[in-house]
Amino acid sequence: MISLGVDGIAGLVIFGLLIRYLPAKSAGYWILITTTGTFLNLLQGGFALIVPREIGQTRIPENLPRLPQLLGAVRRAYAWVAMLLVLVAIAFYAFYLRGAAKIGNLGSESTVAWFLYAGGVLMYLQGQGRLFILDGFGEVGWEKVFRIFFTTFGLAANWIALRAGANLITLGIIYAVQNALFWLAATRKLHIALPITRVTAPPAHGQLLRLAHDGGKILILSLNNFAVNYFGVYVVQNRFGLAAVAPFTAIVKVGFLLGSVAILLPQMLYPYVATAWASRDRDRLRRYYLLGVGGAVGVFVMLAIPVFLLREPLFTHWLGKGKFLGTATLAAFLVYQLIYVHQCAQAAPVFASNGNAFIVPSIISAILTPILVVILARWFGFVGIPLGMIVGTLPSAFIVIRAAWRFIMQPKTCSGVPFDLALE
Repeated sequence: MISLGVDGIAGLVIFGLLIRYLPAKSAGYWILITTTGTFLNLLQGGFALIVPREIGQTRIPENLPRLPQLLGAVRRAYAWVAMLLVLVAIAFYAFYLRGAAKIGNLGSESTVAWFLYAGGVLMYLQGQGRLFILDGFGEVGWEKVFRIFFTTFGLAANWIALRAGANLITLGIIYAVQNALFWLAATRKLHIALPITRVTAPPAHGQLLRLAHDGGKILILSLNNFAVNYFGVYVVQNRFGLAAVAPFTAIVKVGFLLGSVAILLPQMLYPYVATAWASRDRDRLRRYYLLGVGGAVGVFVMLAIPVFLLREPLFTHWLGKGKFLGTATLAAFLVYQLIYVHQCAQAAPVFASNGNAFIVPSIISAILTPILVVILARWFGFVGIPLGMIVGTLPSAFIVIRAAWRFIMQPKTCSGVPFDLALE
């Protein structure tokens, strides 16, 4: 929770500094860089879940001799991730970012800034890979600890640099250095805490492909989620110009921050739901389900209401006069985020129970939403983007909510068999 708070506050403060101290087009381009960097972060797929699980299963005495092979497989997998990231970064620049920079007359600094940022993402993922190994040995939480420290470092560095007249290259250097230090600290921590991890061996036959296959399932969900949540930023750049990216993304950031806080409760209930499912405790499973859904929706509403009521002074103080895109756009985006939070809270206990990741509804949403965002943005302007997100998400949300309710609250109507048999 502290890590999320630091990330959220740092993101909001840096965002305000970008708008105040950079030209509008430069600020918009940097926001495009960071949004695309979010996509690059997804390329490690589900390794955050898979690596600790595999390490945890291997560290028991009878499986311990296989640990060097597993470590070798994890290292090789992250080498693949690094190569994929480089290729995707080059493709993004060649087919999109270069054109956006040319339209904004930003020059060569835009190129250098992008590849510095992409390099920072690469180093961040490599550091995360080390800490996921540590998680598998029960040393959990270090990724959040380091993230708190280095995010604070990045905030201070950006504050000083932007107030001193920094350009895009300076911001790229700060991000690259911040994550190089994170990678170094993560590697050092792993080797000090667990010297056994220094010994690796070539992966067993098929081991690397199995890791990639399991991680790919989560990658599909992550990419679909990115298409739904961030496609609008690229539509704004293409339709309204670089200068409009920052004011629109400000509303997006506020909504996502509120949503991230709201879904903390179902996320924290995840292991308890899994335990209730494994122990076949029907009543406890239902209580956790209702608590997670009600808590997430309730927290979001309680946070969103004051933000909406105080929208004018909040956005004016944060971004400056004339940068708030209007009540309708904010209201529509908050409605979308409420639907998204509700859907996530419904899906989490089902995934914790029987592993259903709702991939098909996710794909439906990822196809519908970009199409509707483009069409409605043409018809209604800025407010058309969150409207497209709402309409594109509603079918998948209906599927997920209905399936989750029937699965947990009405298992007989879902499976046609008693609850205990449905568990099996």
